Amino acid sequence: MSFKEYNLELDLLRYQDRLIFKRVGDKTYIKDMIRKRYLVMLPEEWVRQLIILYLVEEVQIPVLKIQVEKKIIINGLQRRFDILIYDGDIVPYMIVECKAPQVPITQQVFDQVAAYNQTVRAPYIIITNGISTFACMTDIEKPGYVFLDKIPKMPI
Repeated sequence: MSFKEYNLELDLLRYQDRLIFKRVGDKTYIKDMIRKRYLVMLPEEWVRQLIILYLVEEVQIPVLKIQVEKKIIINGLQRRFDILIYDGDIVPYMIVECKAPQVPITQQVFDQVAAYNQTVRAPYIIITNGISTFACMTDIEKPGYVFLDKIPKMPI
């Protein structure tokens, strides 16, 4: 059985009209609702903003619990996670990796997020390219993950 069978098929495009853009010269910028600033509009940033809207609206993740693009050290190398969601005790709850729509979700992408999660230690992993989205539960002490049929809501 391939992991592709676990694609959640979220309709992230329904949030497209909620994104805020501006044009300056020949560049387009997209508003980041978490960092409250405009960023150069890149395909991965577009996906990140769509999944943030989904997480806030559908999964009811409070905006204040979401951190975007922060540095972490993995095997002595500096990396950045896309989105990290904290629970009520400010403990990592969910790590989200975003890829551009043209980037397929492969085992290599899962391995990348699993490596990030060795440092972050969140029990849930979400991976999306805006077209395909996967939700997994992981036990940091054991290799592998269990695919979920939906993105879990945070406990109150």
